[in-house]
Amino acid sequence: MLCQLSYAPGRFETAIVTPVVSASFLSLRPPGQRRVLGALFLVLALMLAGIATAAADAARHEARLLVIAFAAGALALWLGLLAFRSLRNSPS
Repeated sequence: MLCQLSYAPGRFETAIVTPVVSASFLSLRPPGQRRVLGALFLVLALMLAGIATAAADAARHEARLLVIAFAAGALALWLGLLAFRSLRNSPS
């Protein structure tokens, strides 16, 4: 398929790219950057866990805050797992 765009200097060709299943974002990072990413994910997970507990506590008075508590808890769990993976895989 050949397309000519008015602002493109050359030809536009499509190619099929197959993703590499075995590679993860952690294997591509240097060890120091993995530790920093793990620490960042851990801090964000702890902050979201605090938001989840505060929203769950406030949901006793207002039921619609339960959605916020559930969403913040799910994000905290996801970021906590990312932090655990990146801190566990980093060589010391």
